[in-house]
Amino acid sequence: MTVQLLIFAARKEGMSLEAFDEHWRNGHATGFLALPIVKKHCLKYEQYHHKNTEREQAEVSLGLDPSGWDGVGLVEFDSMEGAQAVFSDQGFLDFVTAEVPIFLGKMERVILMNEPRVMYKRDE
Repeated sequence: MTVQLLIFAARKEGMSLEAFDEHWRNGHATGFLALPIVKKHCLKYEQYHHKNTEREQAEVSLGLDPSGWDGVGLVEFDSMEGAQAVFSDQGFLDFVTAEVPIFLGKMERVILMNEPRVMYKRDE
């Protein structure tokens, strides 16, 4: 069973959205994906970059309060054991300790486990 980790990310105070996007897309992703433990257990890494005005307009158009997130990441691991191996690896821990203060102001994480129960799927 695969494990997915959703990461909601906001840039650090004083950092432009462009600088955040550039670092997250190139510096952070490149370093993360270069880690041997990540290469071993990561099946997929996706980033959703948003222009704040577009995201806020979409949220407001749905009657939602602006979330304040600058992007969302999704990391899929081969198993819970694989995710645990990544999160306990010293190379990963060193990378995260050095990397997070460079560009992240706040972050929330949610783990998705098990198979989803599809409640509805439109026929095409």
